[in-house]
Amino acid sequence: MAHTYTRSISYKGLFSLPKINQKLFWALSSILVLSLSLFYISQINETTWASFQVSGYDQKVQKLTKQTKDLEASFFESNSLQNMEELVRGMGFEKVAGIHYIQAVGGVIVTK
Repeated sequence: MAHTYTRSISYKGLFSLPKINQKLFWALSSILVLSLSLFYISQINETTWASFQVSGYDQKVQKLTKQTKDLEASFFESNSLQNMEELVRGMGFEKVAGIHYIQAVGGVIVTK
């Protein structure tokens, strides 16, 4: 026949928890759970709002990018060489046929 030995250990002297009123404990626990739930809901709401704003900004960026490309195309079209020639003709300039240089005798043009 085998004998088993059991030893009982007492934890009473190691630490002691203060006595807490059960109603107070449950009331504080309920308030804590409720406040953390409200905080969680408000954070989710803020995150959702921020994601909607970011998507709106992305759409604006895409619209502005398209508008920029259109403006660049119209700028290059309006500043093409052919349009510049028409603009110069409209200002009264003429195309130069030949260049003649004036040669000063003695190297001096103006003196006091």
